Amino acid sequence: MKLLASFLLATLVVFTVSAEPVWQGTGVHKDDYLVGTIHVGDERIKTLSPRMKALIDAVEVVAVELDLSDISQLQQQQAILELAMLPGDTTITQVISPLMATRVNGYLQQFGVDIFQYEKFKPWMVAVIMVQMSYQKMGLVAEHGIDQQIIEYAKLKNKQIVELETFSQQLNIFNRLFESADDINYDDMLEDTLDELNNMSDMPSKMLEAWINSDISVFEDIYNKTLKSSSYDTQLEQLLLIERNQAWKETLNPILEKKSVLVATGTLHYIGPTGLPKLLNGNFEVLKK
Repeated sequence: MKLLASFLLATLVVFTVSAEPVWQGTGVHKDDYLVGTIHVGDERIKTLSPRMKALIDAVEVVAVELDLSDISQLQQQQAILELAMLPGDTTITQVISPLMATRVNGYLQQFGVDIFQYEKFKPWMVAVIMVQMSYQKMGLVAEHGIDQQIIEYAKLKNKQIVELETFSQQLNIFNRLFESADDINYDDMLEDTLDELNNMSDMPSKMLEAWINSDISVFEDIYNKTLKSSSYDTQLEQLLLIERNQAWKETLNPILEKKSVLVATGTLHYIGPTGLPKLLNGNFEVLKK
């Protein structure tokens, strides 16, 4: 997702970005589009490009992963309490190794907090929190994410909005991961998270640059490096991308047959043979600038 340049450069890019990753359907689906999004951003992408607005203007339906603005803070908190908290008197240091607890604590202390402040959270939720902290440190915020901007503009234009999943479904992905896999544990997930945060800290910056330049090869490289290296990676890939893409296909294909649609989801959902361009009706091809 990331990052920065001088204020002058950021200002210029806001008005010149027009190379978002877009796929267009062929034949009878030429009025359907897939847009690869990025969930957080900085000042450079705080405004939708004229090209993106024109694509939204041209369709009847905008399909997104989730519209968080329709979910109250109370509803989000209730879902977190239900799905992201450890049961009973269990604490996080009882479900991860002492070494991993020390490493996680060391990372959190960079931000003025410690692991004991999150002791009732499941380890995957603490991993999410660590990633969010790293984004904030780099100046990346959800308000500049393309997903939310697309939703806001679509609402302004009175487009029909289709949500592909619920907040609870998104949260529950990690519960499902550990319920379905016998050969991975919380330490594996935290090891993977800390490795990316410490050793691949430039990855969000590369992803944002690649998104601005519509460089799909960078996303393909990141996909292979982060989701193909270990048993944990491949099982996460199955739940986070492959199975979700299959579920979204079942929702989207009937709509694509009846209406003009713009689908806006994270760019990694469009990569490889299990990506949405291959799964959806329409033979989607990359739309050139």
